[in-house]
Amino acid sequence: MLVHQRPRFNEAAVHRQATLTARAARALHEGGARHLFYQAIKKMHVRFLDAGTVNFFSRDLTVDIGDKLRSAPSCEVRFATRADTALIAEGRPSLDVTKIAERFDRGDHCFVAMDGARRVAHCRWVATATTEIPELDMDLVLWPGEAYFYDGYTRPDARGRGVDAAVRTHIFRWLRSAGYKRVYSYVRGDNPVGLRAAARLQHCVGKVAYCKPRGGRTFIFGGQQPELPLLLSRSFSPSEQMERVLRAKKSRAWFQDWLNRPLPQRSTGFNEMPSEYFRATADFISTTLDLDPANDVVLDVGCDSAMVSRLVAPRSAAFFGTDFMPGLLTDAPREAVQTATGQRAAFAAADGRRLPYRSGAFTKAYCCAVIHVLASREDGIRMINEIVRVCRPGAQVLISSVPDTAKHFAAFEELWRAASAVEKMRLLVAHALPPRARKALRRFTGIDRRDPIVLLEYDLRRLKIVLSAHALDCRIVDFPDNYPSRDFRRTRSSLLIGVPA
Repeated sequence: MLVHQRPRFNEAAVHRQATLTARAARALHEGGARHLFYQAIKKMHVRFLDAGTVNFFSRDLTVDIGDKLRSAPSCEVRFATRADTALIAEGRPSLDVTKIAERFDRGDHCFVAMDGARRVAHCRWVATATTEIPELDMDLVLWPGEAYFYDGYTRPDARGRGVDAAVRTHIFRWLRSAGYKRVYSYVRGDNPVGLRAAARLQHCVGKVAYCKPRGGRTFIFGGQQPELPLLLSRSFSPSEQMERVLRAKKSRAWFQDWLNRPLPQRSTGFNEMPSEYFRATADFISTTLDLDPANDVVLDVGCDSAMVSRLVAPRSAAFFGTDFMPGLLTDAPREAVQTATGQRAAFAAADGRRLPYRSGAFTKAYCCAVIHVLASREDGIRMINEIVRVCRPGAQVLISSVPDTAKHFAAFEELWRAASAVEKMRLLVAHALPPRARKALRRFTGIDRRDPIVLLEYDLRRLKIVLSAHALDCRIVDFPDNYPSRDFRRTRSSLLIGVPA
């Protein structure tokens, strides 16, 4: 006798289908048919490709938000501390206590909205220093007066009650009272609810698209828009990374070799210079920065053996020097480097991209002939950002002796004038080839490893525009006609940066 059995349903398949249906319905409700279509496409390629857009928003904090928004009902918005770590972790399930501690350790601030049951209904973080944008694999670089808030999360049962807007408003007012002028945030393009929430209190300043094959490098499209915050790459292609590593090794070896040279040959690339050269450099720095011996606290980044520092220090009230080569600092005569008030100068070995000084410590700072020997231009901009950070509002920063792209032809003339016949042939070949072909040829022939470090050129006019967009007052300064180095007069420029008051 045959027994007909009823088919058994796969409960896991049914549950999975119900989950997908619920997600599709939510996507349709939140962003419409277009958003549902893009979510479906993304689901298809997510295993081998991560792609999307990031929308950046900004708010001018000099304009008071007023009383347009009231506090969320039954919620208290307040500043959170380390003592609230357990509450924050409970209200943000994907954020563990270790990650929370890391954020507090680097100086980020947390704001929470507490409901009537004393639970976290919403939390949002605020950064006031350089921070990472993980989707783009880039750093968002903040300048004086700028802040950035991120990772806003509202507990599901507390959504739709105005909690998000209340926390944003509280942050705007807190930042404004603390002297900040602008705040950024970003929302992924696949988050229509977040886009609408951000647009209520901020305005969109640009959209950046990204594409990243799984395990590969992130490609960025549209990252140079003028109103965007400054974005710098965190990763490089294999060839770019190899070049950066090689440049870093060459730079360190070059400076290490200075230790075997007499003091008059340092800071000049082994060309012995008379004392008039160092005096002229100190005069240029002092005049450009308008140093006040009675009041100015001065920082020299990249001071090497204090050949220039010892002449600038007597024109300041307090003087600090730093260099990444500790061996060079051992030759800095501390007892001889004194300020106008008779205090000894203080020296420290440190990376100029991570200075060991608190924010706002100095009234004047300068960095002479340094950023063009770093591993990349991104490193140079990070160093400028760090020097600006340690200067107080109203301070001035001089980034001096930088190879300027506007003077590239003059630099070629100087090289040609001093080159031998063989070197002139190499110069002609190098300038005839496209940059990529030139790099490939140098790697193939091994010239990259034998030649001394190649100095980076900076487009100071573009850099001036970029920094001016972030409220920094910038001016390009040339060396005077009586400066003793013809090469510096013809091929290099300096950037004078005024920190906003």
